[in-house]
Amino acid sequence: MEIENIIQLAKSLGFTKQGEMFSIKNLLKLAQYINQNIEGRITESTTDVREKKKLILQALFNHHPILVPYDRDFNNEPCMKNGVKAHWALDIIHGENKESKELYIFAVQGKSLKPHIWDLDQLLESNNQLRTVDPAMLRCKDEFCLPSYGSLSSLQGKILILNNK
Repeated sequence: MEIENIIQLAKSLGFTKQGEMFSIKNLLKLAQYINQNIEGRITESTTDVREKKKLILQALFNHHPILVPYDRDFNNEPCMKNGVKAHWALDIIHGENKESKELYIFAVQGKSLKPHIWDLDQLLESNNQLRTVDPAMLRCKDEFCLPSYGSLSSLQGKILILNNK
């Protein structure tokens, strides 16, 4: 399905107005509208980072894609902007540097034409610090489907793991 069709579906369901998606639950519902054989698991924000890494690696090892909300820097990499630059990354494979114990994620981000390789810790740190919507969006709140009070607590520290039923 083309991205334009996905956005149109999300609009018709009332999940977005311009392509923004501030609800991890609605993102799962959208995935299930597109493919009825998809199940999803949303991790809790309280999930320990080590446990979250274990879940991510286990899912990717089993070829299950993961959607992670994070702050997107000018070069599309994860950054720390308190949620003001919140976007979604689709993580599809992982790699590791056994000498340094670093874990890397191969990710695709909708605003970029190319895939990226990111440090998993950096992505999770960015995910954990999502707090507030961009103030510019809040000033135009009728143009977007925004979370209550501009809070990103429904995204902060959470990831969506997809798999087939």
